[in-house]
Amino acid sequence: MKEVDQLDEEQLEELEELQFNIFNSDINLLSAHILLEAFYRGEKILTLGNFIKGSYWKIDEISDEARDTGDFASTQDLVLSQVIHTIQNLELGKIKKISVVGLNELLETVVKDAMQAKVEKDELDDIVGYYCAVIDNVHKLKTLSEKHIENMVESGRVDHQEWRDYFDRVDLTVDNYYRHLESVVSLGASFIEIEIEFSDKGMRQLEEAMDDYLFSFAEDDLIDKKPNYREKRFYFSKQLENFVVYINNFPVVNGYANIPFEALSENGFEFVKVVSVLERRKKLKVRNWGDEDLWNIKFHQIPITIHSLASLDQGQDTLDATENLKLDLSFSEEKGILAIGKEQAFFRKNTIQYHLVRIMFENPLEIGKEWFYSEIGEKYDQAEDFDDKKFANAAYQTKLKIIRDTGIKDFFTITKESVTINPKYLK
Repeated sequence: MKEVDQLDEEQLEELEELQFNIFNSDINLLSAHILLEAFYRGEKILTLGNFIKGSYWKIDEISDEARDTGDFASTQDLVLSQVIHTIQNLELGKIKKISVVGLNELLETVVKDAMQAKVEKDELDDIVGYYCAVIDNVHKLKTLSEKHIENMVESGRVDHQEWRDYFDRVDLTVDNYYRHLESVVSLGASFIEIEIEFSDKGMRQLEEAMDDYLFSFAEDDLIDKKPNYREKRFYFSKQLENFVVYINNFPVVNGYANIPFEALSENGFEFVKVVSVLERRKKLKVRNWGDEDLWNIKFHQIPITIHSLASLDQGQDTLDATENLKLDLSFSEEKGILAIGKEQAFFRKNTIQYHLVRIMFENPLEIGKEWFYSEIGEKYDQAEDFDDKKFANAAYQTKLKIIRDTGIKDFFTITKESVTINPKYLK
């Protein structure tokens, strides 16, 4: 995958639109979180159950899309499709295979679910037909598994342990999984595995784009861009107020609260986005975004109030309020780290933001001067790509990155023509 700054204008717009559509939907943003979590933990196999949260028919943006398109047999089917398309469209990695594991246990689960189902008399025929279809689907998968074992045995490529491993599972490809899973996906989410070979570049670009989106969301820059299948978007302050009221309905033990997945269907706030912003502000920590029962969240300050979640950290407050502050200031070209005293901002090499900071710090005697974008462009390695607007946008994005990483809001002074480091951060 190309670095973001190597894409042409049309490719960049297409990528940004894809990213925005994912982040603007709480369910798809949740999937992105789960993928990032697996990537950083070195996990390669996720189950569809990791992505299924509660009763999806109560979540408007899911149920409406499933009904509107008519392309999906169930909400679980829709979610699986969304996860696959997210990985492929954003080039986050390669899906090596999609497997159904524990076929015997899956069959028992389906039968048990059928026996416990509460059915109205006029629905009996439809429900019986549904469960018969799922059971038939499981048997077809078992037949596929048995044929695979037979082929391995005939070719002499299998020992006893491999035979045991394949006896209760079937491996499918991303191209043929759909016709083999059919109706089983609705009840077998926890039995469906997705094996992913993550792309380091793709995942890091995803994280950076997500950070940019969440910063804009919290600043109310997206107030006119309503989320999918919602009538309107509340200002972040109102969302935070509604979130606090909701959270305080649950017991908090030693700072931990267990939040049910029904939070996704609340209309007063966008749960995943609000929690994502608060996690980045170090107000809370989600133990596992991919949990299958509920979310366990650690709140760093209790009781949970508007003030505890909206206030700046004490150190950040002091930093922004101090006048004539002088700090050690440096930029490491090798590591892409801008150090402002004890705070650090991280820039990926070869991005335009990295080069902007590199150029400004190239000569220690010129760090504090007013840098005109035309001057930065002349020093930029790829002079043929020079454009005043490109560096004006890069300065703005760099300022946002410094705010996200350090909490320092006034490091840069930006105009339409230039960027200058605030003198109070210079010796």
